[in-house]
Amino acid sequence: MNTETIYLAGGCFWGMQKFFDQFDGVLRTEVGYANGPDKAPTYQDVCQDSGHAETLRIDYDPGKITLTQLLDYFFMVIDPLSVNQQGHDRGIQYRTGIYYTDDGLLPEIEAVYQREEEKAGAKLAVELEPLHNFFSAEEYHQKYLEKNPGGYCHIPSKFFHIQDQPQEYGKQFTIDDYYALPEEHRAELIDGVFYDMASPTVRHQAVLGALYLQFAHCIEKHPGCRVYFAPLDVRLDRDQWTMVQPDLIIICDRDPGNQFFDGAPDFVAEVLSPSTRGKDMFLKLGKYKAAGVREYWIIDPDAEKVILYGLEQEEVPSIFSFDEKVPVNISGGKCSIDFREVRRFAGL
Repeated sequence: MNTETIYLAGGCFWGMQKFFDQFDGVLRTEVGYANGPDKAPTYQDVCQDSGHAETLRIDYDPGKITLTQLLDYFFMVIDPLSVNQQGHDRGIQYRTGIYYTDDGLLPEIEAVYQREEEKAGAKLAVELEPLHNFFSAEEYHQKYLEKNPGGYCHIPSKFFHIQDQPQEYGKQFTIDDYYALPEEHRAELIDGVFYDMASPTVRHQAVLGALYLQFAHCIEKHPGCRVYFAPLDVRLDRDQWTMVQPDLIIICDRDPGNQFFDGAPDFVAEVLSPSTRGKDMFLKLGKYKAAGVREYWIIDPDAEKVILYGLEQEEVPSIFSFDEKVPVNISGGKCSIDFREVRRFAGL
């Protein structure tokens, strides 16, 4: 029997091991610490930023399950754009990565990686590199969720039983799955894929609050329009596969609904944060344009700039600084947002 090995870092290794153990063709799994300093760490060392990633070693029979299939499953249960965080777990040990020991596997890995990057519309945060080292974790970590069925896991339990239902779960999560998430689990559903969201920072909320005050004053000149800010669910494509939570939206001459807004808002603004930058700048830009959003602002507090997309026209975006007034195009020139006031109010 031919055996091959791949090492996958996907956040907390307890759930990763439980997830991959279900698949036919997976012969053996082992959790450990990879690609850090060459001295073997303890779990306490890893939790204190030793530099190692919580990693799952997978020995598999390529005649029964291919590397491509394993990587497809891997991308199913991670947020590939998140840096040093999966679910509620934060820290360098929770970074994502694909580590290999056989250069012959690299073309297959790269093909999957490129496909996922194109799908995300942004550079992935998933490390792709040779395995430098791997140290087996303490025995109590091995098969942890088998020993402790009620133990914590950032991977929803439904993923542990998809071997017999690959077509149902695949990458096609629905709005029903979205509303089944625990209330404390912040995520967006985009084309059947969950993207975890970190809790907003004080700075993020300060900028959003300053924006809301100015937009609320602006729409007084447009009686048929209303402004809303997060958290607010938007069923962007009016289907079962996408539910987003824009930071700020404007809806004109339509009923906003009760549980969620159905369809494309007229205007959307997103305030960038480290965990959402790639998603907001690439993936959601394409989604908003395709859905019929008329105007999209990407606000970068770190760079103190605003990228304005007029999505009704095929043109390059306009870029403004926080020293300028930014025109709201859908207002027909009737109002603008003074980002000097945003900066002052937010204490930037």
